Amino acid sequence: MPRFLALPSPLDDPLLDLRELLRQVQARMGRIDASIGRVSFVIHDRASDLLRTYLCHDPEHHGAVFEERSLLSLPVLVALQTRREARVVDDLAADPGALREHDRWILARGWRSSLTLPLLRGEQLLGFLFVNASQPGVFTPGRLEALQPLLDLLLLRIGDHLASIADLHATLAQVAEMVALRDPFTSLHHERVGRYSALIGRQLLLPPGDVERLALFAPLHDLGKVGIPDRVLLKPGRLDPEEQRLMRCHVVIGMALIERVLEAVHLSRDPSVQLLREVVAQHHEALDGSGYPLGLQGSAVSLAGRIVAVADIYDSLTQERPYKQAMTDQEAAAILRELVRSGKLDGRCVEALLGCAEQRAAIRAPEASTAP
Repeated sequence: MPRFLALPSPLDDPLLDLRELLRQVQARMGRIDASIGRVSFVIHDRASDLLRTYLCHDPEHHGAVFEERSLLSLPVLVALQTRREARVVDDLAADPGALREHDRWILARGWRSSLTLPLLRGEQLLGFLFVNASQPGVFTPGRLEALQPLLDLLLLRIGDHLASIADLHATLAQVAEMVALRDPFTSLHHERVGRYSALIGRQLLLPPGDVERLALFAPLHDLGKVGIPDRVLLKPGRLDPEEQRLMRCHVVIGMALIERVLEAVHLSRDPSVQLLREVVAQHHEALDGSGYPLGLQGSAVSLAGRIVAVADIYDSLTQERPYKQAMTDQEAAAILRELVRSGKLDGRCVEALLGCAEQRAAIRAPEASTAP
């Protein structure tokens, strides 16, 4: 008699969320060796040379990620990039005194053996994939051969995803730059809102990928202003009611714009860009329903929308404009907390931002943080 077996979920489904793909890949690796339990990808930012955790599946230590570091401070990884090699450490506990900081951090969480692979596209380094096991000597040549199809698939999907996201961001950044050319205050405002949003996300212990996407997408929150007339966008004084109505249209314009771009770069059905939609559509929504354009209330306002709303308001309060003076940090904090009491802003997001005075000051006036 024939037997009928359920097929496993296809890992090559292009619509499979990267976090779910990582989870499923780790589960299949666990069938090859049960001690393989942690898989993570660290992305490399060429502009800053920083390495940041982008994806991580670690069932034993949920949410535990290594803090960002400069690639140049990790010569072992630089060597892997240069020589295009993978690295296997058979037993991290064999000589703990010789371990570098990241390996000590891994060992302290119970992982004994380690596999590291660079992800390169041509000459460009995209990041590093780390696989860890709780037993020593796991990554033998035989096991590496068995793991290779899963590793290849994971690296391919991550590389394709990052390339698509880069295309998306480059296209939308051009639109944002057009706005910045018309309004000299816009460009720096967008950059600060992105950094404040990522700071809030980290304080709220969001997954690394979500924090990375906040940093990437939050600066694009106002890109719909490209469609606002100069007489409104560049008006030095306060807007009258009709001008306010026109200015509010930037949200709807931005929503339509990103959908056209997402379709063009084949990301319209990718779950990872949902955060971009939420940032653009909801950064002017309020928890009490008094925001726009949809008047969403309570839980209908996404966490991304709540975070960017706080970042946007804080930056607007603390920066000088032609029609107003910059508020002090204390004055801005008082207003944010009053908006929480009145039911408009999320108190967790406000306190996450206000609880980081030093980082906030560095973002608000970066030149001051580097002064001798």
